[in-house]
Amino acid sequence: MSTAQIHITLKPTLLDTQGATVLKALRQLGHDSVQDVRIGKLIEVRLDGDRNSVQQQAELETMCRQLLANPVIEDFNIVLNDDTASSTRSLGAMPIAATQPLGSEPTAIGEPFAVSFETYNAMTAEEKLDLQGRAWNLHGAAISNELNARRAAWIVRIGDAIVGSGDSLDSFPTDTQLAALGTQHDLVPFVFTRPPTS
Repeated sequence: MSTAQIHITLKPTLLDTQGATVLKALRQLGHDSVQDVRIGKLIEVRLDGDRNSVQQQAELETMCRQLLANPVIEDFNIVLNDDTASSTRSLGAMPIAATQPLGSEPTAIGEPFAVSFETYNAMTAEEKLDLQGRAWNLHGAAISNELNARRAAWIVRIGDAIVGSGDSLDSFPTDTQLAALGTQHDLVPFVFTRPPTS
């Protein structure tokens, strides 16, 4: 018999309101050293020992995609048998295939900030979220620095430039505003947020 632990968390680009609430409460209790809190869940699954670890791992990943996690908004990490076989499945960190015109070969997306707005509009909702996650995985430190430097609740980045920011989620840009920016620059307008710190 094998035991797997599956850790499920929101993608880092998404606002974790539950984590933000816990962070605020911890700071009110005097724990000022806490910088961020992310809330997730742990699922433990026991499997029979009839299959090898590769087969078990594949089955566990299928379980996560089908039911245990929402791969559009969540990442999952599987640890099987006391870490003897482990795998991290983070859809946001995977290169994704953009939808291409008929007759062309699909290509892997490399640098997310170089993706054209036309290509982005042809993607599925899941691919768009994966692209956002890839941008965070590749450039999270720079994005966090921009958010902190501006003391912003959100920023909009297009290519190498920050084209907008706001100190409150109440001023978050609308879909229409983002579409206009994407059309104007022919690049994806990425919006990054952070949980409130107080």
